[in-house]
Amino acid sequence: MAQRQSVGQRLGAPAAAEVALYDPLAGRIFALFAGVILVVGGPAAGLGLPLVAGVLLACGCVAVGGGLLRLVFAAPARLHLGPRVFVLTAALLSAPLVLSRADVAGVIVDREPSRAPRTRRRRRADDAGQPWWPRDLVGRLPLADAGVASFTAPNVAILLHVPRAVPTSWWAWPLLTLGRALTDPADRPGRRCDGLLLRVADPVAFAATLPAELLSPPLSTAAMAALRPSGAAISARAATLGVCAAVALGGIAGQLGPGGRVDGACAGVRARLDSSEPLAPDRGSVGGDLVAVLPTAEGVPGFAGVAPVDSVLDSEGVAASSAQPAGVIDALAQLGWARGHRREWYANGGEQIAVQVEELAGVGEAFDYEVYAGLRDCRDADSAFTTSGLSDAVGLRFNAGHRVTDRLSFVRGPRRYTIEATAADPATAQRRLASLAEAAAARAH
Repeated sequence: MAQRQSVGQRLGAPAAAEVALYDPLAGRIFALFAGVILVVGGPAAGLGLPLVAGVLLACGCVAVGGGLLRLVFAAPARLHLGPRVFVLTAALLSAPLVLSRADVAGVIVDREPSRAPRTRRRRRADDAGQPWWPRDLVGRLPLADAGVASFTAPNVAILLHVPRAVPTSWWAWPLLTLGRALTDPADRPGRRCDGLLLRVADPVAFAATLPAELLSPPLSTAAMAALRPSGAAISARAATLGVCAAVALGGIAGQLGPGGRVDGACAGVRARLDSSEPLAPDRGSVGGDLVAVLPTAEGVPGFAGVAPVDSVLDSEGVAASSAQPAGVIDALAQLGWARGHRREWYANGGEQIAVQVEELAGVGEAFDYEVYAGLRDCRDADSAFTTSGLSDAVGLRFNAGHRVTDRLSFVRGPRRYTIEATAADPATAQRRLASLAEAAAARAH
């Protein structure tokens, strides 16, 4: 019997891999106890104060505690190693971070878990030939943590040729300072960093998945100076004050921001993307009229005769709905996004259907974009689903009050198709989605 091949193997590239990053139990325990104390104790303490002061104290404590409790149930971070790009997903990132392999200068992997970090005393005693491992770089190089290696020592450092900004929202940064990220100023929103510090669960297996040309030895003291050191780590007193401020600000802001929850939608998306079904068949070519591949609404229940509304998409338009458009635009450039077109139909009662086609630089780039978009959008979705008509499609459901929006995406050649249906009744949305998706798949080429 012939062995089924993965998507990456059919595209002529190494198979993609999902790397589980270390999930710090200490951070979740801290967030649980602190969150419960604030949620329960804050309102109780406010009862003994004047009305205004008591209400302010109770609301502040509930907001802070609620934000910390959200960290307890945050989905663990993961790193997708694709043939062309790395995609990092973490609860406190506003969108997945995309790193092109061409931008990676090297990856330092520490395979010895018992290695002691270099302290200031050890640094004075060391000579210039002593190596610097990832755990020695915390707070001493402009490397971002993104909350992944907090509360524990990192064992992986991904160094970049060109500094990149980590897509963290303003409300997430105070929460990121609750661990070792506090010692690294590169986690400030908008500041570019020279790489990432991560902690993988199995560094030996992680190193085995990387090409030999990406693996780098530990840094030397001379290399440290060339990478613009950001100075020594901050003092313990400053760290303590920073943690207190981070808890207060991050907890309140965490109640206002999206993400940070464990959601079965992302698990369903990962299962769909990791399957051996052909998500990106090797057919189709770049170029041509995108309008010609868009379907009509004839045959879609409730939209027969409704005139469509067409719009040309650019990268700014695709990123407009994101909380951090600059990060999405940067990711689109990394993924080779070229152009797009969207067609919408509107009916009474706020119900609508839409189809969107986006063209990438090639078949492989289109699959990378499907991975990125799926991992980005699943964080806001309520559930994931599949459809019998398109076995290679990724489906997500978004509940918004009395309406539901079902979204289906699939890849054909260098193009990614997205079908949406919004209706008050989920069954109606599914029927319309299936009808429009079938028409779109028939015209896709």
